Amino acid sequence: MQSKRSLTSIFMFLVGGIFVVIGQYLSDVYPYEKRAELLLLEAFGLIFVFFGVWTLEKGLPRWLIGFLSSISKYSISEWQFLCLVLSVPIVMIVPFAAGSDPKMANPLVALFAWIAAICLVLVGSWIQHVPFHWPSWRLVALVLGLAISAFLLRVVLADRIPILLSGDEASVGISAGDFATGAWNNIFITSWYGFPSFFFAIPSIFIGLLGHTIYALRIPSALAGALTVTALFFVSHAMFGKRAAWFSAIFLACFNFHIHFSRIGLNNIWDGLWYIVTIGALWVGWMNDRRNAYLLAGLSLGISQYFYPSSRTILILILLWIILAAIFDRPRLKRAWVNLVLLSLIALIVTLPLIWHYINFPNTFFEPLNRVALTLDWVKQVASNTGIPAWKIVLNQVGLAIGSFTYGHLQAWYTPESPFLRPFSAGLFLIGTVLLFFRKQKWHIIPLVLWVVMFMIIAGLSESTPAAQRLVAAAPVSALLIGFGLSESALLVENAFKKGKRWIMAVSFILVTILAVEELNFYFRIYTPHSAISLARTNGVVAQTFANYLESQPQDTQVIFFGSPGMGYYSIPSIQYLVPDIMGFDVNEPWPSAVKPAISSSHLIFIFLPNNLDQIPRVRSDYPEGQLASVQAVDGELLYTLYEVDASP
Repeated sequence: MQSKRSLTSIFMFLVGGIFVVIGQYLSDVYPYEKRAELLLLEAFGLIFVFFGVWTLEKGLPRWLIGFLSSISKYSISEWQFLCLVLSVPIVMIVPFAAGSDPKMANPLVALFAWIAAICLVLVGSWIQHVPFHWPSWRLVALVLGLAISAFLLRVVLADRIPILLSGDEASVGISAGDFATGAWNNIFITSWYGFPSFFFAIPSIFIGLLGHTIYALRIPSALAGALTVTALFFVSHAMFGKRAAWFSAIFLACFNFHIHFSRIGLNNIWDGLWYIVTIGALWVGWMNDRRNAYLLAGLSLGISQYFYPSSRTILILILLWIILAAIFDRPRLKRAWVNLVLLSLIALIVTLPLIWHYINFPNTFFEPLNRVALTLDWVKQVASNTGIPAWKIVLNQVGLAIGSFTYGHLQAWYTPESPFLRPFSAGLFLIGTVLLFFRKQKWHIIPLVLWVVMFMIIAGLSESTPAAQRLVAAAPVSALLIGFGLSESALLVENAFKKGKRWIMAVSFILVTILAVEELNFYFRIYTPHSAISLARTNGVVAQTFANYLESQPQDTQVIFFGSPGMGYYSIPSIQYLVPDIMGFDVNEPWPSAVKPAISSSHLIFIFLPNNLDQIPRVRSDYPEGQLASVQAVDGELLYTLYEVDASP
């Protein structure tokens, strides 16, 4: 035992020495005015060096030996406890090695320290349960087929559906392009719109493979959507059984709302994945005293903080869960407290580099919230303009948020002129919610109801209520309750008519198939053509249509854009993303304008929006050898006129 403890002392000494050396090394690349922060890192190292030498000479103190022996009852060995302790100072290396600039001061050290700290905390917490039994090959094949089907429903024709590459998507692409070119590699700070930059590194991989295309932006979202469907299957299977799992997963795979956001290159869709994994793993761990499930929940919770801001509410949900457990199920909470501490530690280790950034730049934490949150000033302004009391305005917001699930029309990023759930699915959602309260295990109720209520609050306390993009993470729990509602309803009928069990099961699968087909029909055959007409002549469609044309043009092409006053060449980011190398000039005055001397290419494309067609004769008088073409919108109206010239300027 003593030799084993001696090895522990030597290990502490070596690790401490490494911290000191790394601290000194980073001081050469860290800004001089911030080098004092590195003292914390070196202090950790010196403490480990001192403690390693001291214990090597005098042995471990009795109180520490007693403590290390006592933690064994929590299935944490001495070397595992050392891994947990070491993970904290190691992860502290990350923000120092990364820095706060777009390019990390030392990316190799930062990434290695982050991954090493995560591995240490996982190894230090891991407990070997009974041998893991893989599911049958048939179930694996079926679930894999479901995941592939969900992915195909989200990725096929993703460059055309949704029909418009939005400005926000293109802005994501521009930021991701910086990662692809190496101009940005710091995943531990915030980037465009105050969002964590970690997310932008994901589409950058596909931009590197596919170039500046729409597919490169939307494939990651399709993957996230398909993974969410797969995770929902396993969580629903654990909670409510195989039949409910299939019903839930089939519905989510075909859910029009979820398909839409799985086809948009934004970070919203990822939150549903982190929500279902975190809450599902926590539920499995809580109900079965499975520590490794808690570890998965902590890992998912930590990673989620690098995506859309609504993921921050997962932590609130878990805290509410613990408070309710302290009131209604204290014995189980006492059994789970160590696992909850380990869950928190893992989440902290994963998120700490980003937390450090928020501490140094607090505005970046609040920026995404300040843009959309309803403030007291807003309420007062509306009350002053309308004469409606403030309390009624707040209640109206709450009503709109609650109604968004079943009867209020969605707004902002998805406008299907219907609620979050269509009539058939909304009915099953309400039935499933009611039947949930009749389950013997009441712990089914708490996380799922809190989950739904959480997003009603989010929708009610933000602008454009109910804004569709803020309900994306509510899709998995809605699908779970719909699948549960249909499964439980079928079970009730089966218990009443036991001889018709097979027929009832068949009918229930037919119903979920009809529901899935109706969702697909609505999105692809109703909503998509309608959105094409409603957006036919918007600036976004002009920009994307023209950018698609420019993709086949030489890189030395120059564009002279007559869009004033409603639009400029660089006013819509989709042009900058899709054709970043083609230069454009905005003409804001009658031709010949001040931009003429700047024209230097022999291949020119003049674009005239309908309100600037009178400039065409003037341009043709200067460039008479060009080709004139009119581009029509899908509704048959003129979108713009194009005049292409191949001549010396």
